[in-house]
Amino acid sequence: MADESLPQPVAIEERPGPIFRRLLRFDAVDSTNEVAKLLLGHGADEGTILVAKRQSAGKGRHGRAWASPPGGLYLSFVVRPEPAYVATLGLLLGMPVVKALRHFGVFASLKWPNDVVFMEKKIGGILSEGVYRGDAFYAVIGVGVNTGIDLERLPEDVRA
Repeated sequence: MADESLPQPVAIEERPGPIFRRLLRFDAVDSTNEVAKLLLGHGADEGTILVAKRQSAGKGRHGRAWASPPGGLYLSFVVRPEPAYVATLGLLLGMPVVKALRHFGVFASLKWPNDVVFMEKKIGGILSEGVYRGDAFYAVIGVGVNTGIDLERLPEDVRA
């Protein structure tokens, strides 16, 4: 991560394990998915996880903006699935995200295809993107959840 043009994490944790091996923590990034894709071209590999306290240009499906003020959960991780499975990864991750929220008292549900909903309002989403770097195919999976945030920091049109 010596490249000055790359966002610099505030902390890096190496984690031995079969899937997630490296955790990069950022105070702020434009988009955790975009940074993950950028880092793939600079030595990052499968098992890399990025977590940010906020995003200045978070995004959802179809290039839609995703408000990401401080206090929410914004993360992306890199895996190497078969290319045919990328479209289903977001669907597969929806239930674990909802279960984790319920564990902490947020009784959310899923709305097709990738929305996390609480009290009929979207509070989160999952975005999976396929990326080729050289001959290798990767999937970057992003999760954004706006819970535990100051509602005044959200754009007026998305306040719950």
